[in-house]
Amino acid sequence: MASPDERAGRIRGNLNSRAANLASNNNERTDRIRGNLTARAQRQTKGLIEGLQALAVPERQPPRLTRVEPRGSIPAARGYAEVNQQPGKGGTGSGLASPLTEGDTADPASPADPVLQRTYHDATQMVSSDGLFVWEIEPIKTIRLRDANGDPAEFRFADPYFVADPAP
Repeated sequence: MASPDERAGRIRGNLNSRAANLASNNNERTDRIRGNLTARAQRQTKGLIEGLQALAVPERQPPRLTRVEPRGSIPAARGYAEVNQQPGKGGTGSGLASPLTEGDTADPASPADPVLQRTYHDATQMVSSDGLFVWEIEPIKTIRLRDANGDPAEFRFADPYFVADPAP
């Protein structure tokens, strides 16, 4: 009977020889498989491997913002606004004074009956989508108003149905 050291040495020797045989068999097998593949199969295999490697590559991380040192707050101060006065009449400013009222009153004693001063664009016919109804409308062209100071104001509106002639 062999001593335990002799047996351990034999077992190590057997394991080393088996590992060497497996490595040589593996290399032979790989070479044999490569030799059996045709050029077309090798191209397909190469494309498949490249595709798998492209999928396995981790996505590129987006760039990160650099850290900016805090600058501190704005010191407390009293607020102010720049006055930009437009030239106008007197010290009350310029522009329209509300409320706006439409038309002149024919009789100043009865402001309930104002005389409207409107002008209209040419009459246009509107047809419903099913063609059953037709409306004739006159879009408003101008409206004359008076502001609270009695100054006249005029609103001018474009023709909503104007169609420009195409350029030649």
